[in-house]
Amino acid sequence: MPTSGHSSSEEELEPFLPSQRRSSQKHGDASGVNPLRQHLPLLALGYVSFIFLKLHPGMFNTILSQIVEGILCRQYHGDVTDPTSDPRCKDESVQGELSLLLSMVATFQLIPGVLFSIPYGLAADVYGRKPILILATVGCVLYGSANLAICWFPDIFPLRLLWAVPMVFIVGGGPLIAVSMVYAMASDVVPESHRSSIFVILSTGLVVGTLVSGPINYYLIPTGEWRAISISLGFQVLGLFTTFLIPETLTIKDQQRDADSRRSRTSLTSKIRSRSQQLMTKSFRSMRDIFWGDTTVSLFVLSLLFIDVGEDIASIITKQYAAKRFVNFCLNPALRSLLLAMTHNAGAGAVLSAVEVLNALSAVVAGPVMAGAFRLGMLWGGKWLGLHWFVGMLILLPGAIIVVFMRFGDVDRKAGITGDEDET
Repeated sequence: MPTSGHSSSEEELEPFLPSQRRSSQKHGDASGVNPLRQHLPLLALGYVSFIFLKLHPGMFNTILSQIVEGILCRQYHGDVTDPTSDPRCKDESVQGELSLLLSMVATFQLIPGVLFSIPYGLAADVYGRKPILILATVGCVLYGSANLAICWFPDIFPLRLLWAVPMVFIVGGGPLIAVSMVYAMASDVVPESHRSSIFVILSTGLVVGTLVSGPINYYLIPTGEWRAISISLGFQVLGLFTTFLIPETLTIKDQQRDADSRRSRTSLTSKIRSRSQQLMTKSFRSMRDIFWGDTTVSLFVLSLLFIDVGEDIASIITKQYAAKRFVNFCLNPALRSLLLAMTHNAGAGAVLSAVEVLNALSAVVAGPVMAGAFRLGMLWGGKWLGLHWFVGMLILLPGAIIVVFMRFGDVDRKAGITGDEDET
């Protein structure tokens, strides 16, 4: 009896509701699942897809530049047998036409991404991320195949027809849309508290693809240019197969489930119109909060606009300059990771999309400028061969000034406030 009375009194003294510490521990155990472990197949496939998305152009553009240079050299000098060793292939006429040709190609590649990013984003919101990702990767395969066809028959197709090849990116929108879809898939399954770190980890796949493309080209090009470029296209086909393995991540929100029956009865036009209005409203509100509400983030996005402009175009010019002066150059992509950290997960996707669109628009202007500077430097000769570097320095200088004089104290304070709110 004493024992039972004592136990009953203890039960009466126990709190009716569990303690805050105990409930928080249970909540932490339930919600503290590592997203890397929970969604490892999706993230791993997205990472591999990023590698292929960067490995293919890293290999393909280098080999294509060499093939186009050989075709131009034979057109300007008919008795050329080995374009790689013939010094006439490095003269001003061949290199000037090559720089103009490839720079304009790189410029035209950016236009489909700017024009079709919003339509394909709406389609991804309606039909899912995976179909758009597959379409974008198919467009990349078609782009490589069309380039190969033009270069294989130079007597039938003029080389400047390469400028029209980016039109195939109407199918899927190009690699920019593919990268955006992988980020969107990761955003669908990863909690906001881990989103920035996951985005940074995924972005390293692009760096890995760039780093691996150089050594692979080094070993493949001696075996034959056409064999090497075919293998590079094969890597993109493998990337296409990878996209079929990535699971769909688009889910319907709880508040939208009651409207499913009505939405299924509406037409496709009204569905897209409704989604478009919602997306535009959210996009404008997000852009307003980002650019007008946070001066630091706005300045940082502006610095990226200057620093990243013409990245692909500059790489093309660099390859030609290396053929003349045997130098190389590498850019550090760390600023994007810092930008993701500055946004604190709240607007990371919107900021990255804004950066990509701004870079594409600015590169459309920077492409002809860089090509013209390179041709002018080759015309003047001597030390003026580096004229395009001076032009690039003028473009990079405003971005460097913004980064150097930017203050990050407010960013750290906001990060602490955000962390406290997440804990609460």
